Amino acid sequence: MTTPTEPLQFDLAEDVTPATATLGGLRCASCNAPLMSYFDVNGKAACAQCKNSLLAYRARPHLGSLLKAAGLGLCGAAAGAGLFYGIVALTGYQLGLVSIVVGLLVGFAVRRGSGGRGGWRYQALAIGLTYAAICSTYLPFIFQEIRSQRAAAAERHAQAPAAAEPPREPASLPAFLGAVAMLAGFTLALPFLGGASNIMGLVIIAIALYEAWKVNREAPLSVTGPLTVGARPNG
Repeated sequence: MTTPTEPLQFDLAEDVTPATATLGGLRCASCNAPLMSYFDVNGKAACAQCKNSLLAYRARPHLGSLLKAAGLGLCGAAAGAGLFYGIVALTGYQLGLVSIVVGLLVGFAVRRGSGGRGGWRYQALAIGLTYAAICSTYLPFIFQEIRSQRAAAAERHAQAPAAAEPPREPASLPAFLGAVAMLAGFTLALPFLGGASNIMGLVIIAIALYEAWKVNREAPLSVTGPLTVGARPNG
């Protein structure tokens, strides 16, 4: 029998008919046990024990699966961002369509980490990680611009008349954390700062977020029974 900690395979509908029962007897779709009576779970036959395990699996707390989904989702986000960086390094072009691949990578990683549970919690997680991963692809260009501005400032300073400069104090931890927060906020807002010139980019990001959301939709669960072998569920 499939353990309660693993998702049972009742995702696809399968008609239960008397003909099915004549081919060696009706068996549970999860543990393959022969059935005299059964429960109809999303159109598949299940024994009472597997049905109860499935209901317990669906009702368990979300914290553990959320943490696992977040861990695998972060790996998917890192892989997607790395794919983007690699394409830029090899071709010199920023391909916006890679964002959709990032959405799929993150979406399936979150789905795998959640054990296929799905639902708004995992959809929100997948959307957040996908957006963060897409925005993180701007960081190399932000750092490049910062280096360029610093180099230009240093060149202007070198050409200016010599003047005494006050000693620089080392940056404090609060100042460092504030700078990191400002950088993160600017990076997350960057897709919207392009205005009308970045409409297509926003459309592609929206598609990527939709893909991450769609992958983590919660599968419906329909359970009826107990039923006798060969009988169809009502409705």
